[in-house]
Amino acid sequence: FFQPEDGIRDVERSRGLGDVYKRQMLILHEVGHTLGLNHNMGATTLHNNEDVHNPEITYEEGLSASVMDYHAINIAPPGVEQGQFSDIKPGLYDQWAIEFAYTPNLSEEEIQNILNRSQEKGHFFGNDADDMRSPGRGIDPRVNIGDMSDDPVEYAIGRYKLVQEIMPDIVEKIKSKSDTWESVYQSYFILMRQIMTSMDVVSRQIGGVYVTRHPSNTKSAKKPYEAVPYKIQKKAMDTLNKYAFNSEGLKPLESVAAYMQRERRGFDFYDENEDPKFHDYILSGHKRILNHLTNKDVLRRITDSSFYGNDYNVSEMMSDLTKGIFPREKMKEIDTITQNLQATYVSKLISITNLKKYDEVAQSAAFGELLKIQKLLRRQSSNDETRNHKNRLSLQIDKKLTA
Repeated sequence: FFQPEDGIRDVERSRGLGDVYKRQMLILHEVGHTLGLNHNMGATTLHNNEDVHNPEITYEEGLSASVMDYHAINIAPPGVEQGQFSDIKPGLYDQWAIEFAYTPNLSEEEIQNILNRSQEKGHFFGNDADDMRSPGRGIDPRVNIGDMSDDPVEYAIGRYKLVQEIMPDIVEKIKSKSDTWESVYQSYFILMRQIMTSMDVVSRQIGGVYVTRHPSNTKSAKKPYEAVPYKIQKKAMDTLNKYAFNSEGLKPLESVAAYMQRERRGFDFYDENEDPKFHDYILSGHKRILNHLTNKDVLRRITDSSFYGNDYNVSEMMSDLTKGIFPREKMKEIDTITQNLQATYVSKLISITNLKKYDEVAQSAAFGELLKIQKLLRRQSSNDETRNHKNRLSLQIDKKLTA
């Protein structure tokens, strides 16, 4: 069924995001299931952020370690030549797993020898029970969906920049290929979903713990639990503040927003009006990130993991979060996207101080951030919309502090 590998490369390069890679990836994945393979959401860590775009490496070793991952479509960021879009053959993990499952008449020693290769390149594994796709779920950020490379933060930044480059031109491109504005609507939200999914991946680095599974008698320098390094967690938070929480890169362009008209058929808009709900969509993405960073299990893990190497404590994390959501230089006039984000964050902090399920460390840190925000809200504003927003948040915090 499959073409020779060189033929696949030629067709893939000439047709771009065509049927070839989509069909092959789907078939490879589902055939993997019929052979008994689990999802492996950790397979995208095979290459670094440069090699993953190098076809001379990826076509030889595989784009990821397993066709059983749900990885991002590997579209090169601005300034980087396009390489391999997706998996076209079983990866290193798949071959290892199939060798174990289907090699006939293995002796006990041979079985053990295969199992002892769990620490080899490309053999990292984590399935749906381990992945971090939902806020607060899982602990190892390498086990995720929608990610790529062993530097998912840098990869996410590249995806964000790619969307920013594409977005201004979507109306003109759609007009040449479609006779309906629905296509502009769909294109906008597909691109925004790429940003939000990428930033979800970034947020999971914070409070994360790398998990290594191997027998205690295995000769390995890796510990079963290792906290994500401080440098990576700080970079992740800086990235969220610069891209996810900065409304300038999220505001829909007027040249695009006015053309996002959905097709009307029968009673399509009976339950909901047809105008695009920009603020609701952006806020839903912000809530997913905040739901993770303020999750009781994540906050407790940040503190617990200090006993085995984590140096990024809850107070510092929340302080960095406040700086990104309440930037001092933008407190005089606050746009509507940021108002929604700030109101949600304040509500999260108040909830943390109210609920017994949060430990003392998290509650104290949240209380400290409310005091900081209260001071920031006192800065004068000539804009009525901003002033009303500040007054409401200030009243909410006052009630909490008074109580």
